[in-house]
Amino acid sequence: MECSLEFDAGEKLRVYASAGVPVYWILNLVNRRIEIHSDPESGGYQSRQDLALGDQVTVDVAGNEVGRITIGNLLP
Repeated sequence: MECSLEFDAGEKLRVYASAGVPVYWILNLVNRRIEIHSDPESGGYQSRQDLALGDQVTVDVAGNEVGRITIGNLLP
């Protein structure tokens, strides 16, 4: 059985991009980071941002910033 990371960064990412999901996050527990994929095109995303434990990410809902999360608070 393949690990979740392989599935999330492979087939699932391609399906989400093809469906036009604007932003796709992967909680990468193996490397203890968050991968944020954006700007979907058929079969993939054009942008990727990797954030480490001390970094913060802005949470937007419908184009409005609703808060910030420290990456270390999302990972075990």
